[in-house]
Amino acid sequence: MVILFDCKVIAICIILYLIMAFCLRKKGLIFLGVYTLFYIYMVQVIRITQFPIYNTEFERELIGQVAIGNGINLIPFANTLDITSVLNVIMFIPFGTLVPLLCRRRWPVYIFLGMFFSVLLEGLQLIVALLVGYTFRVVDVNDIIFNTLGVVIGYIIFSIMIRIIKKICKDPESLGCDRKEGVIIQIFVCVAFHLTGM
Repeated sequence: MVILFDCKVIAICIILYLIMAFCLRKKGLIFLGVYTLFYIYMVQVIRITQFPIYNTEFERELIGQVAIGNGINLIPFANTLDITSVLNVIMFIPFGTLVPLLCRRRWPVYIFLGMFFSVLLEGLQLIVALLVGYTFRVVDVNDIIFNTLGVVIGYIIFSIMIRIIKKICKDPESLGCDRKEGVIIQIFVCVAFHLTGM
């Protein structure tokens, strides 16, 4: 049997989203909009890292398998930097950018949350491998390292955006904006300040 990210899984994700959105409805539309983006992002990360799940002999022979012992790497930087490492960084940049918009905490908390989410994903891959008896993915400590680096980069991007917004708010004419552009910038500034509480 192959467990795909199909209509059933999507339906479960939608139901969970609606429950969470109902619980968060008092936070306001702007917050719900950002939460919706973050939820879609999280679902896509889970889809990419966890699905499909193969658990039959036919798939083992058709696709090939990795023995569980060979599918685990606990040595940091054991392999050279490759495209997978770069993709792991890129995949977690939105985490570092969106989480600060949803909750106000000090920056180490965001880094810890990103690292925890990465460890959770790797742990789920390991659990699936143990349950099925083989794996098509490698549970790799380097994934956690590069994912966490992505969170750091995402937070840096967020911090730079906030500084730019503050500068625009103080002196919008310094960018040479006309009236229409100024209105758009002011709306963006209001949204950003509403979300970050700054």
